Amino acid sequence: MHRNENRLGPQRNVEALDAIAEGQEQRTVLEDTRGIYISKCRVMTRILNELEGIDVEGNDVRVLALELDADKTVRCSCPSAIASSASTLRCGRAIEHIGTARGGFRLNLPMRPDTARRLFAAISVDTTLPKKRRRADNAVEAERARGEEKRGDEDDEGNVALDNVGGNLNVDGNDPARNLQTVCAQTCRNYKSALKWWHMHHDPVNKGKVGFDWPAAVDDQINQQIKAYKRDIGMKKRRGVMRQKEGKSTFNLAGYIALTSKTCYCYK
Repeated sequence: MHRNENRLGPQRNVEALDAIAEGQEQRTVLEDTRGIYISKCRVMTRILNELEGIDVEGNDVRVLALELDADKTVRCSCPSAIASSASTLRCGRAIEHIGTARGGFRLNLPMRPDTARRLFAAISVDTTLPKKRRRADNAVEAERARGEEKRGDEDDEGNVALDNVGGNLNVDGNDPARNLQTVCAQTCRNYKSALKWWHMHHDPVNKGKVGFDWPAAVDDQINQQIKAYKRDIGMKKRRGVMRQKEGKSTFNLAGYIALTSKTCYCYK
């Protein structure tokens, strides 16, 4: 039997073509990568759901970031809302996605640049996001001590990095995680990739997700923040706050086997 014996023939039906195109769009990202992206989107929407406060225009930042169910309110303990005599009840409960995206909240799309700005500012100082290290804490402290002994008590900007009295950390309001371990710059870029994919991802039936074009203003905003964050990570590594090899993972065994097989094949 010829391999095209059961061929489809010309496809001209609009619904069929739309389904084919949607399938092609879904396959632009591997299945494993999609799972990772959805997991990261759960984290990001959780962060947005925990935002508290009113912006300069008097808007609740959660209303700008997420789709909310107006019939289900949740209590808000936001200091700014209390100070401004605003209601202590949030405008609504965040609406969850369905299917494999369950656990993530629906974004208010297209995303606003100020929402993206707050999101990646929160990621940059969230100390719960880095994966737990296998090394003991005393090994990390030893590395930090060696770095501080080599560089002295001041960093490249001439600011005191550590308080010599009692070893307390000086907290900067513009960079509160200056002396704390946070995610590496590559992980921050991965969050951006996941957000961009999810923003454009269209699967209303299985996930309750409608796709929108990725705004150029949001892309520029996040790129600017990641660029600055990369410099912050470099400073942390020089001060010993984070390891020099942070974000530079080596191949695992499976990776070396795959690399060796490809290399050996080239010389056959």
